[in-house]
Amino acid sequence: MDPLVLLKFLDARFVKLNIGFAWKLLKEGIWVFCSTAIVLTYTTANIFILGLYVTKDQVGYFNVAYKIIFAVHAIVVVPVNLAFFPYITRRFHFEPQKARRLFNKAVYVLLAVTAIIATGLFIFAKPIALIFGKQYIATEPILRTMSVLPILMAMVNIFGFNGLIALKEDKSFLIITAIGASLSIVANCLLIPHFGTFGVAWVWIGTETIIFTACSLLFRYKVRHGKWFETDEGN
Repeated sequence: MDPLVLLKFLDARFVKLNIGFAWKLLKEGIWVFCSTAIVLTYTTANIFILGLYVTKDQVGYFNVAYKIIFAVHAIVVVPVNLAFFPYITRRFHFEPQKARRLFNKAVYVLLAVTAIIATGLFIFAKPIALIFGKQYIATEPILRTMSVLPILMAMVNIFGFNGLIALKEDKSFLIITAIGASLSIVANCLLIPHFGTFGVAWVWIGTETIIFTACSLLFRYKVRHGKWFETDEGN
């Protein structure tokens, strides 16, 4: 369809870009962007560092498990982020008590869903690996080891991307992810030469555990002691 016809059909109108408002949005979102970039960088670096020490076949086995974990993450966690974040952010600043109860319920629901998925990955690791072909049967033990990651990654998302950022603790979340990424790279360089694909799997699990623990502790502290909502109550 012609773009002009589509614009007319949708009754869309061009508006003048407010440079000041756009710059404000950019500054407010830069910390979230950096945090996301760091997370994606260190998870991608896992495969790169692995390739420096093991064979291409072993990298392939790990890559299959890696893709499965991220597919689960994209299907379950990403939609929750898109739907939950705008709502919980507003509630935290105008109805903090209601927001706390809602947030706790969301944590338990997401924990239950991802725990079921993790159990399924652990139990059915072999048939899942065989979907990619018999040559990838060696992915089974790696996938079993990494089956806990959907739970940890979901908790990092809800306490970090939804919780801390909703409390305007963007910089704190960036620092936590940066520390976790640094530890991950160092640990991979130390463990992969000795443990191969299982080394990088355990490092990934350990990194997500550290980031989740730090985010949840800081989030609970800020909610309990912070006065983060008072500046917005009168608006």
